[in-house]
Amino acid sequence: MFIIKKLSKKGVAGAAILLFFLLLLIMRFTAFNFAPTTAYCDTVGKYSLEITQSFSVQDFLNQFGLEIDKSTEEKVDIKIPSEFNAVYNRYNALQKQQGLNLEYSKGCKAVRYTYDVLNYPTGAEVKADVIVSGGRVIAGDLCTPQLNGVMTALDDKSIEKQN
Repeated sequence: MFIIKKLSKKGVAGAAILLFFLLLLIMRFTAFNFAPTTAYCDTVGKYSLEITQSFSVQDFLNQFGLEIDKSTEEKVDIKIPSEFNAVYNRYNALQKQQGLNLEYSKGCKAVRYTYDVLNYPTGAEVKADVIVSGGRVIAGDLCTPQLNGVMTALDDKSIEKQN
């Protein structure tokens, strides 16, 4: 036989709040642990997204054949917007070309690392941006620093030299 105890309204409300926060905690823990640790693009194949003490942003960029000048590092705290505008939708389309997707990081805090690329094949002045959240790369691009410059995927080697 089951014993059913009548709960007060305060007890039910408290239990509901506790359950809500428990669900939030489980969702956050699950999302973090099951975030992808690798991605794939046609030109590079499978590549690692994890940033650790033994695998740096520089190591990440090396997977794309890029050598960077570590002394030019710029590190900026950013927040991925909860709702994407046209610019973010275009940027995310670029990310999807290289096996990434910012949709899963909406509303998250992140850090953007920017470096000068030393070995870009065309000799163009190119910067590499890598966005990291939760110890994983969530986005990256190559761009030229000029006004009306070019932005492209990390594996693109076709940016022309500006004169």
